[in-house]
Amino acid sequence: MALGTAYRPNSFGVTEILDALSDFVNSIAQCDYTCKPGDFNVDMADKHCNRAKDIMQFCYQHNLEQLVKEPTRVTDRADTILDLVLTNTPSRCKNIKVIHNRCLGDHALVLLDMDIRKPKFYKQIKQQRLLRNINSDAFARDLKLIPWDSIYNLENVDEMVQTFNAYMSQLFDAHAPVRTLTLRDKPKPWITDMLLFMLSLREDALEKAQKDKKDCLNEYNRSQTHVSFEIKLYHCSTLCL
Repeated sequence: MALGTAYRPNSFGVTEILDALSDFVNSIAQCDYTCKPGDFNVDMADKHCNRAKDIMQFCYQHNLEQLVKEPTRVTDRADTILDLVLTNTPSRCKNIKVIHNRCLGDHALVLLDMDIRKPKFYKQIKQQRLLRNINSDAFARDLKLIPWDSIYNLENVDEMVQTFNAYMSQLFDAHAPVRTLTLRDKPKPWITDMLLFMLSLREDALEKAQKDKKDCLNEYNRSQTHVSFEIKLYHCSTLCL
């Protein structure tokens, strides 16, 4: 699911913001569900407004639907639909509400529920090499024993590549053979090597704190803060992508 928002100040033309929004829509084309709320400062209730027609044409071109159908800005002079919700899955958007509170401002709060179920995880079987178990000294020794000169003596570049790949495959088959792994839990990409290292420091600090709470408790608290920050940093970087 991709969630983004847009705002068009009056100093920008509708064409400019639609071009920028088009780039955003194309960048998230791989997502199953997209929802883009925003304030375009264009009254979608005015069927004769050319800017409103441009936005509707944009939605048609990108297979989007504008869901807000009642005024979102109410003043003494006019009732206008300025705050929009664009989505490629309107059937998933439920309970759209426009809530007015003049004490907070003349723009209404637009709420909606998205009916998206968390996908089930099924057991996965994959094959991979366990490179972390390689004995670096033995690997380096066998790497030097490969007859690299035999590759230079070949005249055809395709034969050179095939021979090189064969040597490397034999080397890795000996030191890190392909193994079949069964994944029964969801992948946890946030568990990086850096996080594992920080977790080990935290466990060491916890062990010290249990023995000497007065002097080592602060060290444990710092380690716990670093671990939490590393996890949050990963999730924030993923969202930015």
